[in-house]
Amino acid sequence: KKLADEEMKVVVDPAKGMTRITKLMDPAEATGEYIGVTLIEGDAAVELADALRATFERDPQLYYEDGYQELVNRGFRIDVAPIGDVRWVEIDNHDDLARGREIVAGH
Repeated sequence: KKLADEEMKVVVDPAKGMTRITKLMDPAEATGEYIGVTLIEGDAAVELADALRATFERDPQLYYEDGYQELVNRGFRIDVAPIGDVRWVEIDNHDDLARGREIVAGH
């Protein structure tokens, strides 16, 4: 998928995990797109909660993913799992919903 300004973009280093997550990145710099699915291990919960709280207190208009960036900035490693070349759509409006229905109907 070709990334644009609207997507939440990530940069991933195989040795370090995710190093950046933001919408404010040139799409050409991104490794891929964060699609909003997260597995949070129990031992990360306290650190993540603190990073999310700090992010919200800094600016309540920031995205929750900015809390993930805060966590990375603190030295926490976040790994990613690519979904591969699959058909999917983020559903934000009626056109997206129609596209999603087409994808599901094909399975």
